Amino acid sequence: MEQIENFLLSKHALSLIATLLGSAALILSLWGLKYFEKYREFLKAAPRNQTWARWLLVVNVVWSAPLTANFLQSMEFAPWTRTAVYFVVAPGIFFLILFYVTQYMGARMVGWTMILVAKPVLYACLVRDEPAKFVLVVMAYYWIVAGMWMIAAPHFFRDLIDLYLNRPVLLKRSLKLKGAVGVALIALGLFVY
Repeated sequence: MEQIENFLLSKHALSLIATLLGSAALILSLWGLKYFEKYREFLKAAPRNQTWARWLLVVNVVWSAPLTANFLQSMEFAPWTRTAVYFVVAPGIFFLILFYVTQYMGARMVGWTMILVAKPVLYACLVRDEPAKFVLVVMAYYWIVAGMWMIAAPHFFRDLIDLYLNRPVLLKRSLKLKGAVGVALIALGLFVY
């Protein structure tokens, strides 16, 4: 965990993060534009998809456990609380969500992932002075707010997806915008950070 934190505080972290995020956005946009009908089917099934939501649940719990344990250690809780997080709390949360949070599990897991992804981005921006870092800071806070919204009200997320699915022109424009943002992030990562 310490190696990850040291890397996130290094001068190359923002460059790598922006390039990876931009590449992901560009690849997903190009895939969505090339295989438009498959992309629409994926979006329609996404909020209630149980298969990949369960895999995201595993990733989210595994990612959240050390964050929670380190937080408890930094707050000077008893040492046994770290062990409890790994062997009691994390498995307990996994099974509770797996068995009792079945409605819109896909949307909720994507929301949780968005919140988790925002943390390293904000951590890497913490020590940087250049104004360009605020592009990633604003994006990370957008993910946090959108993630909380998707967890709390996933049916609104489904309705938003339906809005885009019922207007294919709007969906194509949003994919092109995401691709443009991806290119801008890649440029920031390669030439600014």
